[in-house]
This record gives sequence, structure tokens and C-alpha cells, in this order.
Amino acid sequence: MDIDWRRLGMLAGLSLASVVAWASPASTWQPEAPLTQVPLWPESHEIARPPVTGPETFKEESIENVTRPTMTSYPPKGVNTGTTVVVFPGGGYRVLAIEGEGTKICDWLTGKGMTCALLKYRVPTSGPQWDGSCQCRREPKVHMALQDAQRAIRLVRQQAATLHIDVNKIGVIGFSAGGRNAPVPKGRTWVWPPPSGFAYRGMAGAGGEVDAVDRHASS
Repeated sequence: MDIDWRRLGMLAGLSLASVVAWASPASTWQPEAPLTQVPLWPESHEIARPPVTGPETFKEESIENVTRPTMTSYPPKGVNTGTTVVVFPGGGYRVLAIEGEGTKICDWLTGKGMTCALLKYRVPTSGPQWDGSCQCRREPKVHMALQDAQRAIRLVRQQAATLHIDVNKIGVIGFSAGGRNAPVPKGRTWVWPPPSGFAYRGMAGAGGEVDAVDRHASS
């Protein structure tokens, strides 16, 4: 029997490539260089951990299993208006639609002369969800997504001089679950999200503050 060694070698190479791809660690999301993610909380500060099913992973334009939230600042293109918009991607508190409801939004905002602060908040189960198994609403013990949203706004205010922004011109935009993280405007009667102090209360413990960032308003 004649053996086609060339074809056999090609098949072996494809099989090996498949094994390598399967065994390779999952990719993680990173903003385009030279932009970098800034940790939302000090590494030494313990925060609630969502019930993740594995390591943080980026696939199909979404991030899952986020335990250490971050913020990425996108500078304005052209004339700086001094305005900043904090972006909260959606994803049903299960994943973060970081591309379609995050980086692409920042690209549009920066094109209008605004600074964009993109939040990567904790998921999954970091906010209220509908549970189909019981046909009921589930509330997390800790509203982690809201905590991260409030912290992001405080961080933007604390970094105002570095970011070259006006602290009186800070807005937010949220998609789906991300929209629930927006601060409650005065005079509105929304049931959710709760007042800004609700989720943040108790985060710092007896000391009152996690760090200097907490001295700034979260709305």
C-alpha cells in the first residue's frame, strides 16, 4: 500500500494545531495601545467576588468572569470640550458587551471631542436578574455592579486634572443592565438604581474611606 506521506504530514499538523488551540489559555480583553486599564479598587482592598465559572475571558466581543474591575480612559480626538462620559456596557449582569456597547461608543464620543471612561465592572450575578427556573427576580447579596459604577465616577472626578476634564461636565451612558448603574437624578422616582449611598455604604469599613478617591461624589 502506497502511503501519501505529504498528506499524512499535513493532517498531523492540523491535528496538532487544533490541540494547541484547545489547550491555549483563553484571551483576555485589552484596550488598544497605548491605552491601559486602571484598577478600580486598590489591590490591597478586599471586594466582593462574583460567582465566576472560570478565569476572565474575552470572546465574541464580550467579557465574562470579571473579578477585578477596571476603568479605561479614552482621550478626545481634536478639540477637547472638557466633557466626560462614563460608559457602562450591558450584558444582563452575566457578561459585558465591551465592544458593541463599550469601545465603539467611546470611539464615537471621542470623535465629538469628549473623554470616554469605559467601565469593566464585575460579572456575573452582580445586579438584579430574572431567574427563569423560579420565574422570579433575584437580588444579589452585594450590588457589585453598582458599587463599581459609583467608584468609577469618583475615580473620574479624582483624576480630573490628569484627564484634562471639567468635573461639572461628567455624564453617564449605560446599555441594558449597564443602564441600571446610572446615578438617580434629583426629582426622579425610579425604584432602581437605589440612592448612591446604598451600595457604597460599608465598603470602607470602620475607617469610612477606602482611599482618597472616596472623597469625591459618585453622581
